[in-house]
Amino acid sequence: LLLPIDDTYHILKEDETQDVINALKPKVVVPMHYRIKELEPNADKPKNLGGVDQYFSDRSNVTWLTGNTLEIGVSDLPDQLEYMVFKHSDKVYN
Repeated sequence: LLLPIDDTYHILKEDETQDVINALKPKVVVPMHYRIKELEPNADKPKNLGGVDQYFSDRSNVTWLTGNTLEIGVSDLPDQLEYMVFKHSDKVYN
């Protein structure tokens, strides 16, 4: 599940995020639409866009990937919900 997640909850509030996860019951959630400091060094732009560090700070089911691609098959899916945070592509420039 690709889900807009960020520390400022500018699109979905935390309870709304959890409602979507509870309804769909995904095995993997990939956060999207959040601030990446290397790409958006101006904290005011885009307005109200937050990072994900705080959101994931107290969760143990988070994998911080070292790359921007991942091949995963049905047999590779985790038994429990896992968040996977991708590194941004080197092809994306500031």
